[in-house]
Amino acid sequence: MNSPECSVANTESAIRCDRSSDLQPIEEENSTSEANQKAQIIEVKLPDGDVERYEDHSVLRSEIINGTVKRDFRARVMTKSDAEEKEVEWSTVEKVADTSFELQSLFKPVWAHTMKGAVYGALVGIFLKALDTTVTLFAIDATVGVVWLIVVGSLFAKRWWAPAIAIFIGIKLGINANLFITALAVAIVGSIFGAPAGMLIGTIVGVFRKRKIPIAHDAGVEGKRTYVYGLMFPTVFLATMIPVYIFWLIPKMLEWVS
Repeated sequence: MNSPECSVANTESAIRCDRSSDLQPIEEENSTSEANQKAQIIEVKLPDGDVERYEDHSVLRSEIINGTVKRDFRARVMTKSDAEEKEVEWSTVEKVADTSFELQSLFKPVWAHTMKGAVYGALVGIFLKALDTTVTLFAIDATVGVVWLIVVGSLFAKRWWAPAIAIFIGIKLGINANLFITALAVAIVGSIFGAPAGMLIGTIVGVFRKRKIPIAHDAGVEGKRTYVYGLMFPTVFLATMIPVYIFWLIPKMLEWVS
């Protein structure tokens, strides 16, 4: 049945609506097919030689917890398109588990939280730095601040011409500063400071949670390396770089923008 918008007297308009209605299911089917091709699959070689395929990580997770699947079983991770196009090398279940937090936390609970914290820390760091830069630019010159928001918006637009429009507006308004370089600097600085902070928090969370979450029966003991990279390195880095950022980098950036 046609939608109400397609119920028009004009024959040409009705045909156009019908064609649009016909194309919509095709587009949805294509997008679904593409998502299925990119879906992650894990294959595990069992002791009897059979290969078990897991498209649902929760099923594999349950079998690792109950001991059906061991950490040293041969395994590989791939997408459906990989399976059709090329031969994917085999590894072990423990190494393949590193591709997923829900699986990695079964073997390396602290390190899994460390890496998850690094990702979230980087995202939060970039957001906070972008917010700080926005406030700073508006304080210096409201016009520069507006163009900055346009530049940031253009980077999230899924159109190639969006950054070109942002550049055109900047030139028309006489903005000499390259705000795309500013955006790159924001991403770099935000992630450089955010990721270590996230690692530190994630490691602490992992230490407290590791006794409360399920782990594999044959999980090994996480060595000192986890705590060196998750606690010591971020602490030393932040203690060294935060003063450098406050007393040297910020004045330099303000000088460059102005």
